[in-house]
Amino acid sequence: MTQIDFKSFITTVMMLIAIVLKQIDQTLGLVCPPNDLIAPCKCANYLNLIECSNITDDGSLRRIFQNLRQELDRDNSRLIYDEFKLVQSQLEIIGGEKKAEKPSPSSNDDIFAGIGFRRISLNRNSRLKRIEPETFASSFNITNEIIIEDNELLGQDRDDCVVLFDGLNRFTGLNTLHLTDNGVSVIPENAFNRQQPALRELFLTDNRIERIENNAFIGLSSLQMINLDGNLIEHLASRSLELPVDDQNESTDRLRFEQKPLKLFLRSNRLQTDSFPLTIFASLQRRSYLNLNLNNLTKLPQIIFQSFFKHRSLLSIAKNPLQCDCDFLWMMEQNFLYNSSDPKRDYLLRDYQCMIGIDDDGNQELIEEVNRNDFEHCPSEANNRPFRDCITKASNRFEEIECIESYRSQFSYNHKPRYKSTQLNRSIPKYYLDSPLIFILIIVIVQFYCHFHLCSFQCCQSLSLTATMVCLGSRKF
Repeated sequence: MTQIDFKSFITTVMMLIAIVLKQIDQTLGLVCPPNDLIAPCKCANYLNLIECSNITDDGSLRRIFQNLRQELDRDNSRLIYDEFKLVQSQLEIIGGEKKAEKPSPSSNDDIFAGIGFRRISLNRNSRLKRIEPETFASSFNITNEIIIEDNELLGQDRDDCVVLFDGLNRFTGLNTLHLTDNGVSVIPENAFNRQQPALRELFLTDNRIERIENNAFIGLSSLQMINLDGNLIEHLASRSLELPVDDQNESTDRLRFEQKPLKLFLRSNRLQTDSFPLTIFASLQRRSYLNLNLNNLTKLPQIIFQSFFKHRSLLSIAKNPLQCDCDFLWMMEQNFLYNSSDPKRDYLLRDYQCMIGIDDDGNQELIEEVNRNDFEHCPSEANNRPFRDCITKASNRFEEIECIESYRSQFSYNHKPRYKSTQLNRSIPKYYLDSPLIFILIIVIVQFYCHFHLCSFQCCQSLSLTATMVCLGSRKF
């Protein structure tokens, strides 16, 4: 092919592409107005996208979309775009002016002039603190994905959080929500209390969330994943993880075990054992995968977690300072704990580590697995079989809560070390060895006494407080 023929070929191809794109425009009714009418926003026909940056006030945004609406009306074009982006604006509030109770496309209170978007992206708006609930009213039945990222001031105030979730909960066709790297401080009560049957995935990572309140997700019947990694969560309300379930429908009950587990990610937060109310998992009547890695849990009390494992739910709890004492026995007895001698079994708790002491350098000494011999000294009532049977027989959340309330007085969380003194001695911090002579003499006496009594716990109980701390090798004085 000669150079002239090649140029002619390219020209022909470009003309055909232009004709096809023009035909697509005519078919879809996509029209972008002149740039000066919507500046500093940009309109891309072939991407069906409106992108706005450096917006300084609501009035500018309102004017831009009124101009766009007039252009669309003149060409009889549809009022839906695939995506709206608001990037690096100077806005503190979006939709700050009072809205009409029932916004209409022609209402002056509708900031987007009745134009809707299938996808909404609000990113890197460093001054943004609040989004009014009715801001995107023209998109409530259209939008299937929302991305709100890297707005560091958004939701810092509790009232702003309430308003934010009130708005997000109005998108009836929403499938995925990304609310990440913002200043959100709390997931308020009834945050998602309206029905959003299409919503499958919630990404709420790397915010400043400190607590989740009751009924936060109560309207999300189709939810498959909640990711709350990288927050500051210290408190969970007793019904914070409750999802809609028909307790009277037996077929629904069977489906709970057949459907894919609900994935709950709470990694890298500030959760401790007492962050979990006794009845929190009684309200989660659904098989789940719960990831609590990189928190501060020391125990997994049966009165809390028996309801969780009832539905064959899976728990990952790596990188927590677990104390695998007698309060850990109940999971061993019910074959929840991973056992390397039978690796193919369907264990519900695999990723765990037990802290057995502190080494000479002040680092935690950990083991990856426990066995039955580690619990020989534990009392038989540690398994609390009647409580287990009560939870197993309960047919709904209310009966499970009744079991918990009935048996709560029988559970004690006093620490019972599972290792004898000879095992704990290797973990005595170095500073004990540098103590005055009196403390060295006490150590010798304690070791001698415990050697013959074979039980460091009773040994330490029988001596003074100072001797107890030395015996256990786990506390400073």
